[in-house]
Amino acid sequence: MHGYTSTDGVHWEYDGVALSRHRDETDGAWTGSLWECPQVFEADGAWVMLTSVWEAGVTHYAAYALGDFDEGRFTARAWGRLTYGTHYAPTVFRDAAGRPCMMTWLREVRGEDWTGCLSLPYVLRVDGDRLVATQHPDVDAHAPRGTQGRFVWSPGDPPDLAARVAIDAAGGELRLRTGDTTTAMPHDGGPVEIFVDDEVVEVCGPLGLLGGPTSGVSDG
Repeated sequence: MHGYTSTDGVHWEYDGVALSRHRDETDGAWTGSLWECPQVFEADGAWVMLTSVWEAGVTHYAAYALGDFDEGRFTARAWGRLTYGTHYAPTVFRDAAGRPCMMTWLREVRGEDWTGCLSLPYVLRVDGDRLVATQHPDVDAHAPRGTQGRFVWSPGDPPDLAARVAIDAAGGELRLRTGDTTTAMPHDGGPVEIFVDDEVVEVCGPLGLLGGPTSGVSDG
């Protein structure tokens, strides 16, 4: 990741490499050979570099580094993976309360001939060496918790999902099945929040975000 500096937003000077990592490193998360849309921001007193992982023409997922950012150089202390399934290319912003938030691109949820859609907005926070995303509280005004489209699910409870979607958890993994497609993310055994909106399903837990189509077509 390269850094540039500017005093007017028009003219820029190259400031060197801000952060780099070998593509073969896998500690915490594999981050590939190219970082798409890298963004650096502060959350809960820590600096975060959030990016999307690309390798050999394949878009994989969003990953992050936590550490320190000083004089244009990012020193990472921990790496991690944030998204699973179709979530990709997060865009970070600050809401009216100043909280770091993001939305992602949900890739081709109806197949390669469709360009995807935007995810729900999420609030980002740092918990130890982990970046955690939770649904933005303003979603409550549009989709209250406890409705058919948005609810909390715990393993062992009958899932109340769309007819074409199934979810289960076992062996430290949460699996989302839509048609012939299965995607998964790590799971700590606790409850997760599920949002179903027509052809898109999003699952939010303390160990990541899992997104997919309800039609059984997935890109990642």
